[in-house]
Amino acid sequence: MKSADILAAIRAAYPRQAVVHEVVIHDHLWDERAAVSKPIRRIDALMFDSLQRTAIEIKVSKADLKRDTWQKRAPWAAVTHRFVYVMPIELFESIDNWGALHAETGFDIYGCGVWTVDDAGRVKVARKAVINRHPEPLPQQVIQSLAYRAAGVSEQLAAAPPEPVEIQVELPNLTDAGHVRLESGLPKLLHGDTQLRSDLTGLPGESGIHLEPDHMLGHDPQPTHGGNR
Repeated sequence: MKSADILAAIRAAYPRQAVVHEVVIHDHLWDERAAVSKPIRRIDALMFDSLQRTAIEIKVSKADLKRDTWQKRAPWAAVTHRFVYVMPIELFESIDNWGALHAETGFDIYGCGVWTVDDAGRVKVARKAVINRHPEPLPQQVIQSLAYRAAGVSEQLAAAPPEPVEIQVELPNLTDAGHVRLESGLPKLLHGDTQLRSDLTGLPGESGIHLEPDHMLGHDPQPTHGGNR
């Protein structure tokens, strides 16, 4: 039985719950235990049942199970209501003594639930998890990851810096008075781009180009009445 088969069985058994495959969380304790940990932790599935969150780790062999540690699941156990291992029923039945497995490998299942899946795809609760009634909020990094996935946007693409955009500005025709007639969109561009203003103001004096002060850009002259503005 493969991991994909178990995931499909879980989704079939819980059709009203949202089961998100492979979610990553940053391990905020990594610096303290760098020798036995990694900076990120990937969970096989994160299940949402209304406000209840379940971290699901799928194991298909005893060797895979032995490689798991409390340090690996701790970041997810902290932000979910329960942590559950899901495995083929044959694997569960092959473990006679979980205490002996802990003594042999250091694997500790304390507080975790165990679900089994048989060849027909039926999911059964073999061991109930201890409920964490007050989990920590999901980190912003996890929420952002779920949002990008829901939108169908690659996180790598979203995190990439934007491509530079080259803007070409053609100087408009000069009026008889030697002033530049600025189009509606250009004053804002000039006001926000000091380099462009510097380039324009650095033109030779005989060019006849005159730039209005920033506060005058984009404003038509007010009509005068009796010499007063």
